[in-house]
Amino acid sequence: MLRWLRQNICLLAVLAVLTLPAAAREIGPDGRPLGLLGRDVEARFLYPAGKNFDYNCLFPVVLEYQNLSSSPQYMVLKWPLDMEVSPSYKTVQLEPGAKKRLHFLLPPRSASNLFNVEVNAQNVNVGLQNNSQNPVTGLLAPKNDALDFLRGLQVEKNRYYNPSQSSDAEEYHTLQAVSTINHEVFPTHWGALEALDVLICYDLNALNLGTEQLNAIKNWVIQGGELVIISNGIPNEYKGSPLEDILPLAPKGSHKASKTILVVGAPTPDAQVVSSHEGQPLLLKRPVQSGQVYYLASPLLDTNILGKDETTSLWRSIFGSVVSKGQTGGPFTFNVLDSMPELPRTEAVWVALFVILYGIIVGPVNLTILRKKDKMLLAFVTVPAVAILFAGGAYTINRILRPSTPVLREIGWLQMPAGSTTGVAAAEQILFSPSGRWFTFTSDSTTLFDTSRNHYRNRHQFGLFEVTPELGLRSSLEMGTWDIQRFNSRSVKSLDSSFQGQWKEESKTVTITSPLNSQGKTAVICHPKLAVSEPFELKKGTNDYQVSFLQSSSPATSIVFDDKQNPGRRDLINQIWNNNSMDPNHIKLFFFTDELKTPL
Repeated sequence: MLRWLRQNICLLAVLAVLTLPAAAREIGPDGRPLGLLGRDVEARFLYPAGKNFDYNCLFPVVLEYQNLSSSPQYMVLKWPLDMEVSPSYKTVQLEPGAKKRLHFLLPPRSASNLFNVEVNAQNVNVGLQNNSQNPVTGLLAPKNDALDFLRGLQVEKNRYYNPSQSSDAEEYHTLQAVSTINHEVFPTHWGALEALDVLICYDLNALNLGTEQLNAIKNWVIQGGELVIISNGIPNEYKGSPLEDILPLAPKGSHKASKTILVVGAPTPDAQVVSSHEGQPLLLKRPVQSGQVYYLASPLLDTNILGKDETTSLWRSIFGSVVSKGQTGGPFTFNVLDSMPELPRTEAVWVALFVILYGIIVGPVNLTILRKKDKMLLAFVTVPAVAILFAGGAYTINRILRPSTPVLREIGWLQMPAGSTTGVAAAEQILFSPSGRWFTFTSDSTTLFDTSRNHYRNRHQFGLFEVTPELGLRSSLEMGTWDIQRFNSRSVKSLDSSFQGQWKEESKTVTITSPLNSQGKTAVICHPKLAVSEPFELKKGTNDYQVSFLQSSSPATSIVFDDKQNPGRRDLINQIWNNNSMDPNHIKLFFFTDELKTPL
């Protein structure tokens, strides 16, 4: 027996090693041990917008699974996040050899807490990089290293540069936060690009991005993104694509320069030629709503054609004015809804009468009766009983006065240039829940919602954001009894027709073509020389309006507000007026309407 043990001790040791992992492995929904990473299944994270995340922005991540075995496998996830996660993101089943990707977005301020995800009781590293100070630049090209020459150029302005304090300080430094974009998982919703401040693209046609992905880029620009498109030298590169509408140049052909090829054409009326080469526009810039688009008309993928100094100067004209969204960004609409007409505030006089009545019953009435009956010790029973009676009465009255169903109210604004049918919308929502429950929110592909602008007044956070089959977003929110939660949304809003206006100086009249009606007399004209007009009622269609101007310098003092029925309007218009980025030399039309709402 001893000889047999000596001969087979190695075999027994090997068998023990092979059987221990299976015994320690967790059991899946099918009753079998869960697959091991690297042997039965594979799991890894992919980054649609790179690894650099902003603390206040949604952040996209893709978790990719692959079944390496010859039998069906389950992947069971455990998220180290204090938030709601959909069941479909907790358990995944794959057939032999199959691969699946889960697309999701992390809510603001949660990416910094996600270091790894437990898959089948084994950790998968996420590996994100916090970057809230420096602008984040995304590089998108067919080859990952095609734009790497930018990493070595000192083109980003040093925000701490002060030559009076330090003569050795550099005014420009190299790009501090660069993300290589994985085109295989490029997002279909513009909110997934919010972590980026600049997106530099080259030869997008070679990436075979879909229309919905190009629309995501376009909507991201409209919402404030800065897009740099490097031409591949082919004039019709973006013909018929969603990006054609926002290019600063209408390509007509190509021009062969001494060392390169330039796409030539007519700049759009609102475009600016930033730099030229051999008499032809080389770099053009065009504002697009809240963002802007740069178009580099030549495939300059190194410093050899223009030389390092001129190439550096060219890119400094692009990066010199970029500011991280962590420093600015976000909608102006926040902290304006402090009340809801559906939720009337308790009047102070009723509270006072209630307290006085309670004091009278507990004091003079109760104690007088007990003293006459010589039963003062019963006060230890009657006083709590009266308190419970009054508390129950207050609760019952409050339940009767307050709504018994959830209430969702919003106030927002839409900025739309004359002649355009597309504008940028921002809104603040406030949700009241009469009882504890879960709410599921869904938006379309043009709308983003989160709590980033109201996080100082938050009681709850949205859960993990999922991408819906319609390419919108979906998330959940847990509410308590008599609970109130504020959050924000931003949209790219389109109307059936555009606004048009013509000012007649002699008669002080204005002809306005409007696709919307104002809510009563809540429309005003803001003239850069004549101040703010008296409020008038704006009607849909083309109409002439005779306006007279007041001494007021703000619409908030011209329009009469009913703060009880329409709370927050005065604060909202003050925020917009004080923070608006519209050209101060233009005539502006402000009005309130109830014909628009966030697609949420």
